[in-house]
Amino acid sequence: MTRERGAAAVRPNTVAVAVTAADFRMGAFADLDGLQEAVGDRLLVSDGIQGLRAVDLDWTLAAARAVGGQKWLRAWWDTEFVALSPRALERLRPLLGGWTGVEGVSRYGGVPHPPLPGAQRLSVTNGSPFASRALATAFAQVESVGVDVIAVRIADTAGALI
Repeated sequence: MTRERGAAAVRPNTVAVAVTAADFRMGAFADLDGLQEAVGDRLLVSDGIQGLRAVDLDWTLAAARAVGGQKWLRAWWDTEFVALSPRALERLRPLLGGWTGVEGVSRYGGVPHPPLPGAQRLSVTNGSPFASRALATAFAQVESVGVDVIAVRIADTAGALI
């Protein structure tokens, strides 16, 4: 996904543009910097499952990043997470919610519960402590080796396969 393709896809009523940062089929990387410029004040949302901690991209360019930990992070299934910029947090409002995303969960007075501040307001249930630990372990392993080392290993392996 290039700056030009992103700009061509934006319409006056577009509020967000979602891209995958690393294409599964072709191995190409999205131009996150160019796309952010092209979409202007709209939210740039990036799927990072194919590249987070496997390639060195500036992930902060996207206002929201959704990642599954079972791919390059090797954290197993159910280790998904979303990272949101302050701008994304300001603009995203839950339409539906769960009990872990509201204030006063034990009050039952027929009045809607106000959402919690921050990203927690988007929560719908408790996360798994096992998945959280698996994800933390995966990040620690990546940090102990370095993204640059992992990227070279992937490139070498892909080259041998090709």
